[in-house]
Amino acid sequence: MKREPVEICQLIGNDTWTSCIEQVDMASKLVTTCRLANILTIAMGVELLSRARSLGLRCVATPTSTHEVTVYDQAGAERYAVIPTGGMLTLNKIAQTGKPVWILTSRDDFSLMDTIIAALRPSGTCDDVTLIYRVGAPPNLARLPVILNLIENYAIKYGAKVGLSSNLPWWAGLPA
Repeated sequence: MKREPVEICQLIGNDTWTSCIEQVDMASKLVTTCRLANILTIAMGVELLSRARSLGLRCVATPTSTHEVTVYDQAGAERYAVIPTGGMLTLNKIAQTGKPVWILTSRDDFSLMDTIIAALRPSGTCDDVTLIYRVGAPPNLARLPVILNLIENYAIKYGAKVGLSSNLPWWAGLPA
């Protein structure tokens, strides 16, 4: 059985704290990695991270500030996920940890990506970078080759691993 990463989120007004713990417990039976995102407080994120690690999950934290990077690093985050609008100070702090990074993007802005990569690799401290192109809705199938070409160009230009991500099952019916 293929084991895929899963995202664990607490959404304001939609999920309860108990629901997040249940998601972590269920994820530990299905996947090897979970990404913590949209967590209401840092303390909740640290507790979810601790719970996930106790169940054998690798954890990816998605910090939005330098303080969160420090706290998640001390709590044992194994890697970080960043979005292009995360801020340079946060990117620089993540780079200082030397831990692997997922860059989550849904854009084809190479100048922005140049800036992000430069922040993460200022002195070769953050070598393990994966660019993950996120597709939220089914793309026009005519655009799919463009997206795949963009991902390939990311891999070539930045010497990074690449991936395609979606929280929707639109891609399940595509031929391999």
